[in-house]
Amino acid sequence: LGTPATRAATLETLIRRGYVGRQGKALTAEPPGRALIGALPVDALKSPTLTAQWERRLQAIAEGADPPMAFRRDIRRFVADAVAALRAAPRLQVPTAAPPTRGGRRRSGGERTKTPRARVARSAPDGPPRCPLCHEGTIVKGNRGWGCARWREGCGFVVWFERDGVRIPEDEAERLFRQGTTRPFAVPPGQTEQARLVLDLTAEGRVRWATGAARAKGKAPARRGRRRPTAKKR
Repeated sequence: LGTPATRAATLETLIRRGYVGRQGKALTAEPPGRALIGALPVDALKSPTLTAQWERRLQAIAEGADPPMAFRRDIRRFVADAVAALRAAPRLQVPTAAPPTRGGRRRSGGERTKTPRARVARSAPDGPPRCPLCHEGTIVKGNRGWGCARWREGCGFVVWFERDGVRIPEDEAERLFRQGTTRPFAVPPGQTEQARLVLDLTAEGRVRWATGAARAKGKAPARRGRRRPTAKKR
């Protein structure tokens, strides 16, 4: 399922689409997922062996033991054969996933599963921000993004340095991890006004664009209406 940096996002996508369900800390195959695997006519697409073989060849290319053009030729041949087999196969009928319910997602057996929320973990003011996914590790800077220091333990939280081609400034990233949102700092593609980034554990890349000012926490909106008249002193 990809790398440690992308594994958690891949699992959340499978869960959100109904292919996989949660039962406590375990993952279970749902009817749509079983139907998809059973109907695929290309066995290599259903096995992690293909990924392992490609990784070995890439390592051999890096070591100069395998010519890159031969690998590219084999990839083209595999993709062409896989696409031809998929086009020739009968139309796949995938069972409809159970609709999401309030307070989480409902598995096929009727059991509710929690939907991850971007709850900002409390961090020390002078220390690194805590991970909003596992709430145990701290945020560290890597080569391509910011991630959780507990990635070896399985936490897959990561926010890339760029979102939709927009570079996230260091100070805005710090604000994002501590407060759950940045200030408006860029105009994302397809929009006409500056937007801010908001932590969203269900979104691809763990963040999404939002417009408008963020509501301050702990402050109730001001009431509007006619002011009650006060009694005049005599």
